[in-house]
Amino acid sequence: LGWIMNVLFNFLDQVFGIQNIGLCIILFTLVSKLILLPVTMKQQISMKINQHMQPEINKITKKYRNKRDQASMMKQQEEMQKVYAKYGSSPTGGCLPTLIQFPIIMALYYVIRGVNTYIPQIARDAQFKPNLFLGMDLNSAPGFRLTPLLIIPVLSFIFQFLSAKTSMTTTQMDDSTPGAGMTKSMMYTMPLMSFVMCISLPIGIGLYWSASALFQYIQQVIFNYHYDHADMDKIIEKSREK
Repeated sequence: LGWIMNVLFNFLDQVFGIQNIGLCIILFTLVSKLILLPVTMKQQISMKINQHMQPEINKITKKYRNKRDQASMMKQQEEMQKVYAKYGSSPTGGCLPTLIQFPIIMALYYVIRGVNTYIPQIARDAQFKPNLFLGMDLNSAPGFRLTPLLIIPVLSFIFQFLSAKTSMTTTQMDDSTPGAGMTKSMMYTMPLMSFVMCISLPIGIGLYWSASALFQYIQQVIFNYHYDHADMDKIIEKSREK
């Protein structure tokens, strides 16, 4: 990641005459989203298929709602597996893009903390101030105090909420569905977790998190429009074949 950041820094410097780590982070976020686009598209297809099969899952859940004996629970699991096989889906489908985020964040933390090591041009010229973004030091953490740095955690919360809310439109679950309450609560807990994280960590990390949520929201809007007009029968058939 440090090597990629150095390449982006030199690209902005040589092509546009801009020397700014904050813009490098935003550009890096965009590049990472483009690299993960095939995986993200698979996640979106999985979510859309789950939306179509959800009525059948809800029906099975209601059928075995008050049955807690082992035989009934095994029968319920068997019927649900048949539904997943029918649609070529999986209960864990679509988790990968979320999991990939965490090692990127951990590595990016060290890149930002040691930016002088990863971008030699900064160390060579002491007059450079590339570690500032809109006048804010990317190595500084906002903390629980009223400062201009709070704009990054606030933006992170807003973009995370918009992304989560838009994603919720791709799923339809009634309150009896297992995990329905948790799924709905995640729409609020994830933005809050993002806000707290961006307060505690350097704003360089928060900038990545905010930009990632913004790009995710834009992607989600485009995906929703595309799949709302797509032939789901063909998509489900292809998924079942795979």
